[in-house]
Formats: sequence, structure tokens, C-alpha cells
Amino acid sequence: MSALAQICDYCRRGNPDTASSCAHCGAPLSDKGFGHSLTVAGEAVAGAAVVAGRVEKAAAKTGGVVADTVKALEGPFQQWRAAIVGIVAIAVVAVVILHLWSPGLPPIGGIGPVEALPDGLRSAAVCRHGGSAAEGDQCVIPSTDSLLAGGIGSGRDLPVAVRVDSANRLSEDLRQWRSAGPAVVADGAVFLAISPAWEVWYADARSGSRIETGSFASSSGARTFLRRSGLLR
Repeated sequence: MSALAQICDYCRRGNPDTASSCAHCGAPLSDKGFGHSLTVAGEAVAGAAVVAGRVEKAAAKTGGVVADTVKALEGPFQQWRAAIVGIVAIAVVAVVILHLWSPGLPPIGGIGPVEALPDGLRSAAVCRHGGSAAEGDQCVIPSTDSLLAGGIGSGRDLPVAVRVDSANRLSEDLRQWRSAGPAVVADGAVFLAISPAWEVWYADARSGSRIETGSFASSSGARTFLRRSGLLR
């Protein structure tokens, strides 16, 4: 031990290892001096190390349990996720196939030809789907309908061809109509004209809808139809 190995329990002063009493206060020295303090401190450190080791083992065991739990749940979760993705993929394929094999249906997110008609004209027309999207819908307005009252259709049923075109195709139709020299009623986002044969030509660049009727009894009869049907607003 060092020269100052004993600590007085009364004045807390250091004393030589061989002294039997404190050189400062005269009190008898205890055998529990500095060395005893070191022993106690060492035991405390060792105890803390044991506790730390136990905590570490417990944490490792807990982490293992958590990892096992995550692995146990991961399998079923991946199976459900795969099942959901498969169902969505099948639904998308079914919709695409349906539209590929049903040309009379409107494009996905678009409107059908008949749905593009004004309310009055749509309610009066009797329509059937054409054989392809290019043909559109072929409709007929009965001669007895109020839209043709007054003999403006010469007492005959009025055929009405309706379809929804792409912008390029609609532009080509308009070019041909204008070159025929019709009586143009409107020429903006909506093109409306009466042909030399007194047919009604209608095209809406916003929706792509295109309407072409049969001949009326006169140009004035075609104009009357425009007002009655809602094509002219």
C-alpha cells in the first residue's frame, strides 16, 4: 500500500499505513480506510457491469422476438399485396380487352356519340350502334316527332349520323364541308351549316362530336330544325 493508505474516519485526513492513530486529530484509525473505499468502489463497478450485461442480453432477446414477429407477419403481408396487385392487373386487362372487342363503345374516359347530342335531339332519336367506331351511331327521327312538325322533313323519317372523331379527322371533315359551299350558321368552336342539299352539318371541336342529317324540305326547314333540336343556341 502507499505511504498514505489510511483515511481517518473522523477528520478524513490521510495517515501513514503504519500509524495506529490519526496524526491530525488523535482518533484511532479504522481498518476501513482508503483501501476499503477502493474495494467498495470496485464492487460497485463490478455490480454495474453485471447489471449492464443482463440488460444487454435482455435487449438482444427482445430484439430477436421482434425480428421473429416481423418475419412471421411479412409472409402473409406479401401474399396479400401480391394478390391485390394481381386483381388490379386483371381488371385493367379486362377493361382493355372489352374496349378492343367492342368498337361501338366510347373511348375510355370519353363520351359516346349519342351522349354528345343535345337533350331534345337525343330523346327524339332512335339509334343503333354502327359496326365500328368510324361509323358511329346511325339514328332516325320519326316523321311524327314534334321536331319535324310542320312538314319540314317532307313527311319522311329523318336519318341522323352521329359519331365522335379525333381532332385530325374532324378537321378533315370541316375542310370538306367548307369546300362544298354550305350556308354557314356558326363557325367557331362549334361549326354549324346547311348544305346545298339542305342537310344539317354540325361539328364540335371541343368534344369531337360530329352530326350529319338527311335532307330537309327547304333551307328554312333545316334552320327550324336547328332551333328545335338545340343544335343552334
